Amino acid sequence: MARLTGLWLMFCSLFFGIGSVAAQPSGPAQARSCPSVITACGCVITSTGTYTVGNDLNADQSSKPNCIEIAAPYSILNLKGFSVIGNGYYGTSIGILIRKGADHVVVEGGDEGTSTPANDAGMNGQYFPGTQSVVTQWNIAIEDDGDDAAIELFKDLGGNIFQQHDGNATAGIFFNGVKRSLAANFLASYNGQAGVIVKNSSGIHVSNLSTIGNHESGIWLDSSDDSTIATATAAGNGKYGIWLYDSSQNRIVDCNGTSGNGDTGILLGCGNQKCTGNIRSNNNRITNSGGPGNQMAGIVIEKHSNDNIVTITHNDGNPENHDMVDLNPHCGTNIWYNNTGLGNQNCIH
Repeated sequence: MARLTGLWLMFCSLFFGIGSVAAQPSGPAQARSCPSVITACGCVITSTGTYTVGNDLNADQSSKPNCIEIAAPYSILNLKGFSVIGNGYYGTSIGILIRKGADHVVVEGGDEGTSTPANDAGMNGQYFPGTQSVVTQWNIAIEDDGDDAAIELFKDLGGNIFQQHDGNATAGIFFNGVKRSLAANFLASYNGQAGVIVKNSSGIHVSNLSTIGNHESGIWLDSSDDSTIATATAAGNGKYGIWLYDSSQNRIVDCNGTSGNGDTGILLGCGNQKCTGNIRSNNNRITNSGGPGNQMAGIVIEKHSNDNIVTITHNDGNPENHDMVDLNPHCGTNIWYNNTGLGNQNCIH
């Protein structure tokens, strides 16, 4: 009897022990849901609503790679002018991530109509003072994986003239496989790759922006169509001001500030990517813009890209006969009309 009792106790111990182990959580803990006023990094917006930030945020407040993630569609996030600063180790970290499926989201860096403080150069111990937010020292400041987003009113999505080495490792804004999203009224400068990257997306609108001093490009469209770049400055970038790679039916309007870039002001084509005859940037429109004073060329259309129209652009001050360059014989089916500057072919006017 004693032996049976001992066996029974051993069985119970093993059974409940296994049960106890099975009840333990597996894998990393889930990020907490964001409160309506966010005061620390490391949360996810899981319910549709309006959310604000209550103080400066930084990566050291959480072990999570991203500061704020938005998983609920139709949500609004206003940073109220507070900064969102990474730890400089980058990795795959993102300051603000709009998740796939979180459509019709609004992300804004501050309130419209508020005035900027007179002291706006990082004095008095303030990291980045101002009424619009700064998001920097991440891999990507803001990534949009959801359709129909609106991103606006950011003072810096990257470094600035006083902190040129404090940008994001890859980009200020990354539109990743989305439709109909827009970004406006922001600066995205001194980032490791580009100010704005639009990849595998369509119907994107970026306007009233400045992208200066990024290591490669100011604005880069990669395999993205039917989008608009308007009223943009893309100057002093390492290679290209505005680069349309394998991207068609786009519009570049009122972009006169594409100067001082290390290679080309506005490029349609492969650039430094491996180029094949299947990589084409067709049916784009460039107007009331230009690429003056770049190191290699003003506006370039590479071979295999056709049906583009370039008109009313100003491209003086590039190396001889490289204000406007078309690498297709006799300009292919591209139209260059009523532009200023010198071209590499007689078909360029």
